[in-house]
Amino acid sequence: MSEFVSVLTDLLKLDCEGCEWEALVQAAVATPELLERICTIVLEVHFTEELQLDTERAVMRVAQFFDIYVRQAGFRFWYLHANPGGVTDRSIHPEMLRLGLPPGVCCYVS
Repeated sequence: MSEFVSVLTDLLKLDCEGCEWEALVQAAVATPELLERICTIVLEVHFTEELQLDTERAVMRVAQFFDIYVRQAGFRFWYLHANPGGVTDRSIHPEMLRLGLPPGVCCYVS
């Protein structure tokens, strides 16, 4: 039974409408031991300027997220779903488009 409880506590669920990049990078920097306790992260990530991806610093946070969580900690995407959301009234950051994010996708759920 204790193994089952441990698995349940190792899940991080996050949907904070744009602050996910900052929150996850800051959590990893401030408490690196946190990553050792997490097996699964369920989150929605946003790429629109209206949801806090509106500066070069914010774009760098996306890169930091991938560096820390994917390259260093070894997290992998098991499920990824493109969500067009309300993209007609939102603008994708131009750098994200330049890097290959398809136009018309404001966020992904993983």
